[in-house]
Amino acid sequence: MICLIRFLLSCSLSTFLSVGSSPVHAQTSAQDSLSQQQYIVKDSLQPARLPPEKLNKDFVVTGIKDGVAIAASPLRWQKKDWLKFSALAGGVGGLMLLDKEIKSIFQHNQNNFTSSVAPGVEPIGNIYGLFVFPAMYVTGLAIKNPHVESIGLRGSKAMAISSIICFAGKNLIRRQRPDAATTPFNYAPPFSKVKYSSFPSAHSSIAFTLATAFAMEFPDKKWVAPVAYSIASLTALSRVYNNRHWASDIIVGAALGHFVTKAVYNRGQKKNRPAKTFM
Repeated sequence: MICLIRFLLSCSLSTFLSVGSSPVHAQTSAQDSLSQQQYIVKDSLQPARLPPEKLNKDFVVTGIKDGVAIAASPLRWQKKDWLKFSALAGGVGGLMLLDKEIKSIFQHNQNNFTSSVAPGVEPIGNIYGLFVFPAMYVTGLAIKNPHVESIGLRGSKAMAISSIICFAGKNLIRRQRPDAATTPFNYAPPFSKVKYSSFPSAHSSIAFTLATAFAMEFPDKKWVAPVAYSIASLTALSRVYNNRHWASDIIVGAALGHFVTKAVYNRGQKKNRPAKTFM
């Protein structure tokens, strides 16, 4: 949790410093000065590829449309999309055959150091992770920073969509958790046995939604993606370490959070592209 807080503060600080350190040269005209300031704000606060977001009716309607479109996207998949999905499904299927062995490795190779790290990263995929983006939106309002506001809103949209899909998957694929099962192949009928909620891992989905959103928001900060994905990976692995998820659970949860978030951002980018003109 401390790592996440430092990470968020670093991101917000870098955005703030980019505004404060932008040189505004003295202009002979008040209009020229205003134009220069507007250029700096446009260039530093809001990347051109992502439109600014405001919490209004349009944002809610767009969020619902994005969620429906992303959930229904398999209906529009082409051959290359199905090939990618088949590769992922095949990898997960193969990993399921190793789930029991991986569980044993994690449970029999614990030490004081790893046992101290796991509790520190686990909350990132829990309730704390769900509140990161709403907190950023409120912070953006407080400091009057439209970029931070937009990060909070876009991230909240991605988190809502990925979480809904994740929990729908849990209800449809009722898999028993490893701390209560002797085999990774214990399943129950859809919408039954509430404790059968292992697949996919919500912690992993939340952690990778956070990581992917920050990586998409700060593509020019080369350190953001490695740090964000490393923290997300540790969060996911902590669930296997704590015997709360099978390894295949966290892979699917991580993929879900990553690809849904990318889809949300890609849809936002497409909406912001200028219409093509023909000469």
